[in-house]
Amino acid sequence: MSVRSAAVLPKSIGEWRALLQTALNYPIETVWFPEHFYLQRFGDKKLSFHPKSYAVKPTVGSGSAVLILLSPPSAGSEVPDLCITLTERSNKVSTHKGQMSFPGGRIDPGETPVEAATREAEEEVGLLPCSYDVLGQLTTIASDHKNAPLTPVVAFTPEVATPHIASPDEVESIQYLHLSSLLLHSAETQCRMIRYKTTFSSTVPHYFPCCFTSDTQSRPATFPVASPIEKVPDDQEWDPLLVRDFPGKVVWGLTSFMLCELVARIAKALEEKGECSATAILRSTNLVARDPARQDDSA
Repeated sequence: MSVRSAAVLPKSIGEWRALLQTALNYPIETVWFPEHFYLQRFGDKKLSFHPKSYAVKPTVGSGSAVLILLSPPSAGSEVPDLCITLTERSNKVSTHKGQMSFPGGRIDPGETPVEAATREAEEEVGLLPCSYDVLGQLTTIASDHKNAPLTPVVAFTPEVATPHIASPDEVESIQYLHLSSLLLHSAETQCRMIRYKTTFSSTVPHYFPCCFTSDTQSRPATFPVASPIEKVPDDQEWDPLLVRDFPGKVVWGLTSFMLCELVARIAKALEEKGECSATAILRSTNLVARDPARQDDSA
């Protein structure tokens, strides 16, 4: 079953807010995650990393926090839609250079995750806390092997967001994801990506959930298409997508895991409203994106 009808989505911005609030209130144990939302290891059928298994307790004054802001797109669309604001990290930052992330950073002493996320979002992309409402938080997860807590803070505004690069040393560009595309066209937008050198392993291929951004609020990212190249064993049963054929910036790693939880929660809320089943919403392409860290696309 393909979910393409806009009828399954909220019909107004107000309905979107109510749906998001409902979605954030579910205990994480009740939220269903499809197989492609998990981290997988080559040759191992076990499904690992997801919020249920890597949850940690949020703390005041330590760890980090990010802001996931949802806002209407800057141009009209066929259905009421929401954009998610992301940043491309600059090459001047100490870690995760050039990767996609949500605005955020370290929690200062005495700060709560919400205070840190809103402060960092203003410092990085100029989003004023008075311009949006914090709806809640996703699961606090371990951001590294030391179990440092990372808390995603979810915010909403009924007005078009106007982020800008306020900290060029930290932010290279501002990117967007569109909920309508992620939910109505999951079978065309949701992929996997091979990574070889991560905190999980330096040699064995791991497969992360991934998707691609748009550089504008006015339109979703173009659907990815398989590259005309022969498969290699690391592609497994999936069709390879070379780096040069990526339709936008690739979202993977912890950012994709947080995004997966948000989308899974929304799918559950839509299912409980009787709009559509979560299994029909949370589908995947048959694509596997090659590791951007590997320069040889033919490998």
